[in-house]
Amino acid sequence: MAKNTTIILLFIIFFAYGCAKKVAPEGGPVDKIPPEIIYSFPQNGDLNFSNNYFEFEFSEYVDKNKFRTAFFISPEIKIDEFDWNGTSVRLYFSDTLRTNTTYSISISTEITDLNNKNKMKNAFNLAFSTGNKIDNGQISGQIFGHFPENTEIFAYKLVDSLFNLNKNADYISLPNLNGNFNFGSLKTGYYNIFAIQDNNNNSRFDINSDKIAIPKSNFCISDSIISDPVKFIFTDFDTTKPKLEEVVMTDNHHFQLTFSEITDSSTYDSAFVEIYDSTRNVSFPFVYKYKGNSKREKLLISFPDSLISANKNYLITKNFSDKYGNLSNKSINLIHFNEKSDTNKPKILSINFANQDKIDYQFPYFTLLFDEGISEFELVKNTTIYDFIGKQLEFSTKKINDAEFQIHLKNELKQQSEIKIIVNLQNIKDAAGNYGDTSFTKSVETFSSLDFVSLSGKVENTKDSADVFVILKSTETNNSYKTKVLKNKYQFNKILPSKYQVFAFCDKNRNGIFDNGKPIPFTFAEPFTFIQDTINVRPRWPITDVNLKFNKE
Repeated sequence: MAKNTTIILLFIIFFAYGCAKKVAPEGGPVDKIPPEIIYSFPQNGDLNFSNNYFEFEFSEYVDKNKFRTAFFISPEIKIDEFDWNGTSVRLYFSDTLRTNTTYSISISTEITDLNNKNKMKNAFNLAFSTGNKIDNGQISGQIFGHFPENTEIFAYKLVDSLFNLNKNADYISLPNLNGNFNFGSLKTGYYNIFAIQDNNNNSRFDINSDKIAIPKSNFCISDSIISDPVKFIFTDFDTTKPKLEEVVMTDNHHFQLTFSEITDSSTYDSAFVEIYDSTRNVSFPFVYKYKGNSKREKLLISFPDSLISANKNYLITKNFSDKYGNLSNKSINLIHFNEKSDTNKPKILSINFANQDKIDYQFPYFTLLFDEGISEFELVKNTTIYDFIGKQLEFSTKKINDAEFQIHLKNELKQQSEIKIIVNLQNIKDAAGNYGDTSFTKSVETFSSLDFVSLSGKVENTKDSADVFVILKSTETNNSYKTKVLKNKYQFNKILPSKYQVFAFCDKNRNGIFDNGKPIPFTFAEPFTFIQDTINVRPRWPITDVNLKFNKE
């Protein structure tokens, strides 16, 4: 009997233990529900607010650190304490609120839940007032294309037409994932509005660390009139002079130069670099400058003469430009001599047909990239191009740098045919006198008119006094197209199937390119507009009525 009792007790203990043990369920749906704010204090539209704290409650647990950087209030108030209690947080402040002032609170979509790192779907915004009136000035807008993380929209109220981009913004708004944003509680008046990548989280623009997008004008905002939407395109900008950071003599005829940033080699004249032997008081000019396969901030130069290793030799640079037009100071660098002989023979690294595997029949051209600087004259002399029946074709060249050349055929080609390109490298030498050891041959097919599609539309609110251009840019390839608007209409007759962004700008200075403004010296961008969604261009399906509309000026 005792034995049976013991067995029964063991069974009861085992059963109770098994029931009490908590095991996470296997499988189940993944949490994809984003967090949201289900309660706030104050609430949107509250008047005569005089408390010293704000409170927000989320639908689930969220990342507390993300909240600190996602919370914004305009005009600015310094938050002294974030006090969390479960899914709720109170924000205490000791700053004195301004009298009769509308404040705007924004909480960005950077807020994530703890369970599966889901981001808030939309930014949270509310407005309250310390007086008996909410300011109702409104303006909205959108950022075109990709925009960087940490993007905020800054609004600066103009006082006596004065403007200072270096001060803290008067109002801040946050874009959603599609780049749309809205200011809903602004005082009446004139404003400058910018999109800023605020990398320092200091609510102002820092020229050496932040990106900026500049609109076409300032904006008049009132309670009764809703202004036209603000449109932005991000661009890099800096005023820092480029520097030569490193000089490496790779062999007895080559130097590799490393710059502090990407430079514009097309601006270099023959005097931008000089090799100087101070012992003999002799200078050696370079022969070729080129990129080859090197990184974008690097440049290769080659020269035919030999240096004397026992002498003091220097490489001197001056007046080279970065892509923003900033010119360098003069730089003098002692050369550490490399006795290694240059035995590399010139060869073609790549041939590119406008990022396609075929060549256009109507405006045929291609690009040759060499691993060495060579003579353009020797390239022309040793290049032959034949059509599909063996007829030799005429061409011209355009030098990008001393190792990269565009070859433009002078006549239209037959559709759905073939051309053959032959470059005799055996007669092309580099700066050290090395000749190539073979011939390069490449055959390529021509496109057919059936490979292309047309796209057209109208453009509204253009001024007759300025040129207007429409640009298509593929989101899938490097293809882009540009055409001029004539009598408020535009037409692309030959574009390849792809998904395209559509953008138009008013070329006020008639330089043929879009000028997107500068923060220093401050200039507005040229007027522009765009279509929010991409246009899917499919084979053999002409597209019409892709219409654009500029804001009225």
